[in-house]
Amino acid sequence: MARERKREEALQAMWFAGALPVLRTLDGTAVEVLDPGTWNRGGGPDFLGAWLRIGGTTARGHVEMHCDAADWERHGHDRDQAYGAVLLHVTLGGGAHGCARHTVRVDPALVAGREGCETGRGESAPGACRPADLGKERRRGNLEEA
Repeated sequence: MARERKREEALQAMWFAGALPVLRTLDGTAVEVLDPGTWNRGGGPDFLGAWLRIGGTTARGHVEMHCDAADWERHGHDRDQAYGAVLLHVTLGGGAHGCARHTVRVDPALVAGREGCETGRGESAPGACRPADLGKERRRGNLEEA
Protein backbone atom coordinates (compact mmCIF):
# COMPACT_ATOMS: atom_id res chain seq x y z
CA MET A 1 0.00 0.00 0.00
CA ALA A 2 2.82 2.44 0.84
CA ARG A 3 4.42 1.70 -2.54
CA GLU A 4 1.16 2.48 -4.34
CA ARG A 5 0.85 5.76 -2.41
CA LYS A 6 4.40 6.73 -3.39
CA ARG A 7 3.65 5.93 -7.05
CA GLU A 8 0.48 8.04 -6.90
CA GLU A 9 2.38 10.94 -5.28
CA ALA A 10 5.04 10.70 -8.00
CA LEU A 11 2.30 10.88 -10.64
CA GLN A 12 0.82 13.93 -8.89
CA ALA A 13 4.24 15.61 -8.74
CA MET A 14 4.78 14.99 -12.46
CA TRP A 15 1.35 16.46 -13.23
CA PHE A 16 2.09 19.53 -11.14
CA ALA A 17 5.51 19.96 -12.76
CA GLY A 18 4.13 19.63 -16.29
CA ALA A 19 6.39 16.60 -16.78
CA LEU A 20 3.83 14.25 -18.35
CA PRO A 21 3.97 13.72 -22.12
CA VAL A 22 1.10 14.45 -24.49
CA LEU A 23 -2.01 13.04 -22.90
CA ARG A 24 -4.92 11.29 -24.61
CA THR A 25 -8.17 10.02 -23.16
CA LEU A 26 -9.03 6.34 -23.47
CA ASP A 27 -10.97 7.16 -26.66
CA GLY A 28 -7.94 8.99 -28.15
CA THR A 29 -8.98 12.61 -27.54
CA ALA A 30 -6.02 14.97 -26.96
CA VAL A 31 -5.73 16.61 -23.52
CA GLU A 32 -3.67 19.75 -23.03
CA VAL A 33 -3.00 21.01 -19.51
CA LEU A 34 -3.24 24.81 -19.52
CA ASP A 35 -2.96 25.08 -15.73
CA PRO A 36 -2.58 22.01 -13.46
CA GLY A 37 -4.77 23.54 -10.74
CA THR A 38 -4.14 23.70 -7.01
CA TRP A 39 -2.53 20.61 -5.50
CA ASN A 40 -5.00 19.57 -2.83
CA ARG A 41 -3.30 17.81 0.06
CA GLY A 42 -6.55 17.42 2.03
CA GLY A 43 -9.78 15.57 1.34
CA GLY A 44 -11.35 15.62 -2.10
CA PRO A 45 -9.84 15.52 -5.60
CA ASP A 46 -6.05 15.71 -5.96
CA PHE A 47 -6.06 18.93 -8.03
CA LEU A 48 -8.69 21.63 -7.85
CA GLY A 49 -9.61 24.12 -10.57
CA ALA A 50 -7.36 22.81 -13.34
CA TRP A 51 -7.75 24.38 -16.78
CA LEU A 52 -7.70 21.77 -19.54
CA ARG A 53 -8.24 21.73 -23.28
CA ILE A 54 -9.87 18.42 -24.18
CA GLY A 55 -10.43 17.82 -27.86
CA GLY A 56 -10.40 21.54 -28.60
CA THR A 57 -12.80 22.48 -25.79
CA THR A 58 -11.43 24.43 -22.83
CA ALA A 59 -12.86 23.55 -19.44
CA ARG A 60 -12.10 24.04 -15.78
CA GLY A 61 -12.53 21.21 -13.31
CA HIS A 62 -10.90 18.93 -10.80
CA VAL A 63 -8.42 16.14 -11.48
CA GLU A 64 -8.15 12.87 -9.55
CA MET A 65 -5.24 10.43 -9.82
CA HIS A 66 -4.92 6.74 -9.02
CA CYS A 67 -2.53 3.89 -9.66
CA ASP A 68 -5.46 1.73 -10.74
CA ALA A 69 -8.64 3.13 -12.31
CA ALA A 70 -10.71 0.77 -10.16
CA ASP A 71 -9.59 2.79 -7.11
CA TRP A 72 -12.24 5.33 -8.10
CA GLU A 73 -14.92 2.95 -6.87
CA ARG A 74 -12.78 1.29 -4.16
CA HIS A 75 -12.27 4.70 -2.54
CA GLY A 76 -16.00 5.50 -2.79
CA HIS A 77 -15.56 8.48 -5.14
CA ASP A 78 -18.54 7.29 -7.19
CA ARG A 79 -20.74 7.98 -4.13
CA ASP A 80 -19.01 11.16 -2.89
CA GLN A 81 -20.33 14.54 -4.08
CA ALA A 82 -16.88 16.09 -3.54
CA TYR A 83 -15.82 14.25 -6.70
CA GLY A 84 -18.78 15.37 -8.81
CA ALA A 85 -16.78 18.11 -10.54
CA VAL A 86 -13.88 15.82 -11.50
CA LEU A 87 -13.24 16.46 -15.15
CA LEU A 88 -10.23 14.19 -15.62
CA HIS A 89 -9.19 10.90 -14.01
CA VAL A 90 -5.49 10.14 -14.52
CA THR A 91 -4.43 6.55 -13.88
CA LEU A 92 -1.44 4.26 -14.26
CA GLY A 93 -3.61 1.31 -15.22
CA GLY A 94 -7.11 -0.03 -15.72
CA GLY A 95 -10.08 1.28 -17.65
CA ALA A 96 -12.61 4.06 -17.20
CA HIS A 97 -14.82 2.39 -14.56
CA GLY A 98 -17.54 4.96 -15.27
CA CYS A 99 -15.80 7.57 -13.15
CA ALA A 100 -15.02 11.05 -14.42
CA ARG A 101 -16.03 12.55 -17.72
CA HIS A 102 -12.60 11.73 -19.19
CA THR A 103 -9.93 9.18 -18.26
CA VAL A 104 -6.26 9.26 -19.21
CA ARG A 105 -3.97 6.28 -18.71
CA VAL A 106 -0.28 7.14 -18.20
CA ASP A 107 2.50 4.60 -18.83
CA PRO A 108 3.60 3.35 -15.36
CA ALA A 109 7.22 3.35 -16.57
CA LEU A 110 7.10 7.16 -16.50
CA VAL A 111 6.88 7.23 -12.70
CA ALA A 112 9.39 4.42 -12.12
CA GLY A 113 12.31 5.78 -10.14
CA ARG A 114 10.47 9.00 -9.23
CA GLU A 115 8.71 7.63 -6.16
CA GLY A 116 11.03 9.55 -3.83
CA CYS A 117 10.37 13.01 -5.24
CA GLU A 118 7.60 13.81 -2.76
CA THR A 119 8.89 15.32 0.47
CA GLY A 120 5.81 14.51 2.55
CA ARG A 121 5.41 18.20 3.45
CA GLY A 122 3.04 19.04 0.60
CA GLU A 123 5.79 20.23 -1.71
CA SER A 124 7.91 18.56 -4.34
CA ALA A 125 11.59 17.98 -3.79
CA PRO A 126 14.22 19.69 -5.96
CA GLY A 127 14.86 18.07 -9.31
CA ALA A 128 12.54 16.63 -11.93
CA CYS A 129 9.50 16.92 -9.68
CA ARG A 130 9.80 20.64 -8.96
CA PRO A 131 6.73 22.55 -10.20
CA ALA A 132 7.12 24.11 -13.60
CA ASP A 133 7.71 27.86 -13.50
CA LEU A 134 4.82 28.85 -15.71
CA GLY A 135 4.67 32.35 -14.27
CA LYS A 136 1.52 34.43 -14.13
CA GLU A 137 2.02 35.87 -17.61
CA ARG A 138 2.39 32.48 -19.28
CA ARG A 139 -0.63 31.06 -17.42
CA ARG A 140 -2.67 34.14 -18.31
CA GLY A 141 -1.57 33.75 -21.95
CA ASN A 142 -2.56 30.06 -21.98
CA LEU A 143 -5.98 30.87 -20.58
CA GLU A 144 -6.55 33.87 -22.85
CA GLU A 145 -5.60 31.69 -25.84
CA ALA A 146 -8.28 29.25 -24.79
